[in-house]
Amino acid sequence: MIVKTVKKHLDLERGGTLTAIEPMELFPIFPGLKRFYFIASEPSIKKARAGHYHKIKKEAMFAVQGQILISLKKGEQEENFLLKNEPDDLEISVVYVPPGWWHEVSVFSEDAILGVLASTTYKEDMETQDNFEEIP
Repeated sequence: MIVKTVKKHLDLERGGTLTAIEPMELFPIFPGLKRFYFIASEPSIKKARAGHYHKIKKEAMFAVQGQILISLKKGEQEENFLLKNEPDDLEISVVYVPPGWWHEVSVFSEDAILGVLASTTYKEDMETQDNFEEIP
């Protein structure tokens, strides 16, 4: 049995908490997965999160609970996805974010929790870019 304790990172400026589990090598049943994290909304703060792209990281985002709007953009392509996971829902959507796609997370419901599966650890992904104009 493996038990790991993780710390929450409260970031009121960015609108909530971020809790990460890494390195995922501690859990060998998920090969290739390097990081799992989730973001819980802070109801009193209505701010968008992310607003960047990754040069190498791949992510899969889903609503653990509540409703979350994900906006993706690359060149002229722009798509918005409303992820939701309400008690009566029988299925949930998962959005795959490949490298090079600008992404922003906004419109959290008060009870929202966003789950993210990532292909790199935080330190491996130091190539995060926050300037949309620089996307190759």
